[in-house]
Amino acid sequence: MSGKIFHFLIISSTILIFLFLGGAFLSGYINPNHFGWIPFLGLVIIPLLIINFLLIIYWAWVKSKWIFLPIIALILNTGFIISVFNISFDKRPDNNSLKILTYNVNNFQLHGIGNTLSKIETFVNRENPDIICFQEYKEGYQFTNDSIKKIFSHYPYCATYFTSGNNAYASGIAIFSKDSIIGSSLIKFEHETNNSAMWVDILINSDTFRVINVHLQTTSVSQNQAQIHLFKNLGYSAGEKKALFNLAEQMNRNFKIRAEQAIEVHNTIDSTHIPVILCGDFNDTPASYTYHCIKKGLKDGFQEAGNGYTYTYRYFRKLLRIDYILFSPYFKGIEYTSPSLEWSDHNPVISIIERNQ
Repeated sequence: MSGKIFHFLIISSTILIFLFLGGAFLSGYINPNHFGWIPFLGLVIIPLLIINFLLIIYWAWVKSKWIFLPIIALILNTGFIISVFNISFDKRPDNNSLKILTYNVNNFQLHGIGNTLSKIETFVNRENPDIICFQEYKEGYQFTNDSIKKIFSHYPYCATYFTSGNNAYASGIAIFSKDSIIGSSLIKFEHETNNSAMWVDILINSDTFRVINVHLQTTSVSQNQAQIHLFKNLGYSAGEKKALFNLAEQMNRNFKIRAEQAIEVHNTIDSTHIPVILCGDFNDTPASYTYHCIKKGLKDGFQEAGNGYTYTYRYFRKLLRIDYILFSPYFKGIEYTSPSLEWSDHNPVISIIERNQ
């Protein structure tokens, strides 16, 4: 390859990556219902940033003015970078701190492992949080309401909401608390969906807080992955292409649905006049409109007290942080962890927070 061709290719790559990262930055602020393709850039922002960093090194090495484009792209996406990679200093929780756990438990089942309820019970007992938010929380013939309440008997207060199921099986969301739940409500989503959100008001000593648990519209990746792999293994390229196209269309629809759900959750936060703790599975990254819409006016537990790189979805090359604990400025973050556990397709998220003095 001649020097001129290489120079042309590296400049073209620099411009292309700059445009892609500019789009990824805008994906956090533009509703997908207006520009449906932009959210896809947010999903691949980490590999785009890695390429961008290599371009910075190259242009610095050759001392070229073209370095300004990857530097601008890096600056634009600083907010995303600190939402997945953070350094914080150790803080000591006081006696009034709260330990919050959120976990998409995949209906207490995982392929290759089977029933995970006892494993999750052991984990919860070891962590001993004050408040638990579960998504894909299952009750049915195998996990009855009474048996689950017995397992989590040290959480005398519980509120649940189920969006799918029958008499033998029900899946939804749940909030368990050591302190009194004095009110609760479903957050109604406009679109018919198996996903949901709810809130409870919890009385702790003389203070009342609102805890919101959300499980937003699925990505549809897991549901379509098996079909794509089947066509690929059969060598049926036309079927594989059609399955990939259907997946892209479905993901595009779900980006738009999540954006609408995020607006409804944000409206609930906006109309709440007591401190808020929000937990859940957004099915969207910190680069997304969904995250930025819900987070507005709240703190992110990872940005407050996390350390190093974090992800919460165990597949997709461990590139996705889609589970969150957010809270009002009334609180400050003390600790944040997201241990990698094999009992779900998601990692749990744990935050210790306390009231600002």
